[in-house]
Amino acid sequence: PHFKAIGELLFPAILSSTVGQIHIYVDMFFTSSISEGAWTAIGYANRIFQFPVGILVTAFLVPLFPIFARLAAENRLDDIRNYFNKGVGVLFFAAIPIIIGIITVGQDGVRLVYERGAFDATATFMVSEALWFLSVSIIPYVFRDSITRVYYSFNDSATPFVVAFSSVILKLLLNWLLIIKLGFGIGGITLSTSLVTLFNAIILGILISKKITMNYKSLFKNLLKMIVSGIITFVACWFCAVEFDKLVQLPMIPFEILKICLIAIICIGVYLPLNLAFKMEYAGELFNRLSARFSRK
Repeated sequence: PHFKAIGELLFPAILSSTVGQIHIYVDMFFTSSISEGAWTAIGYANRIFQFPVGILVTAFLVPLFPIFARLAAENRLDDIRNYFNKGVGVLFFAAIPIIIGIITVGQDGVRLVYERGAFDATATFMVSEALWFLSVSIIPYVFRDSITRVYYSFNDSATPFVVAFSSVILKLLLNWLLIIKLGFGIGGITLSTSLVTLFNAIILGILISKKITMNYKSLFKNLLKMIVSGIITFVACWFCAVEFDKLVQLPMIPFEILKICLIAIICIGVYLPLNLAFKMEYAGELFNRLSARFSRK
C-alpha cells in the first residue's frame, strides 16, 4: 500500500518534469524561423538566468518542502500559510534586485562571460535580448515552484502536472503570436516562456484553495512595496549605467567588472533603504539581523 501511494505521487511528478522538454521542442520549432544562432543564444541566456535563480530558489525550497510536509501531516494550516508567505516573500525580495541587475548590466555580464573569438557583439546582443525578456519570469517562477511544494505536501502531484501540461497549448499559441504574427524574434521566445510561467503560477495559486485557503493579502501587499522600490531603484541604476558608459567608452574587462560592481552597490544601497522606508517587513528583519551581526563584531 505504501509503495502504491508513493507511485501515485511520483508518477505525475515525473511526467511534469517532461513538460519542460516539450516546451524546448516547441521553442526549437519556432526558433528555426528566426535568425541564425537564435537557439544557441536562448540556450546561453538560460544558463545565465539559471545561475542566480537556481541558487535562490533551489537553496531555499529544499529545506522548505519538508516543513510544508510536516505541517500538512499535522494539519497545521495556519503555519503553512505563514511559512509560505514568509518564504516566498523573502524570495521576492531577493529576486527584484536580480531582475534590475539583469536589465541594467545584463549585456555587460554577457560580454564579460562570453564575448571572445567567434562570439562577437551581435551574439552578445542576441543573448542579452533573450535574457531581458526571461528575467521578468523570476517572480512567477518563484511563486510557481513554491506553491507546487505545497501541493506535494498534501500528496497532490496530479494538479501541477495537469496545469503544466495544459500550458503546452498556451506555449504554442504565444510563440505563434509573438514570433510569426508580431515578429518579436528571440525576445518573443523567452517572453512566451515568462508568460507561460505566470499562467502556471496564477492557476496553481487559485486551485490550491481546494486544499487550503491561502492568505495572499500580506504577501502581495509586500510585493507591491517591493515593486515600487524596485522601479525607483531601476531608474537610479539605469541612469548611473548610462552615465558610466558615457564616461568610459572602452568595453574592457576591468571596466565591465567595475560597472557591474558599481551598479550592484547602488542597487542594494537604494533598494534596501526604500523598502525600510515603506516598512516592508522582510527588509526590516534583514536590516535587524545584519545590524545585530555587525554589532557583535
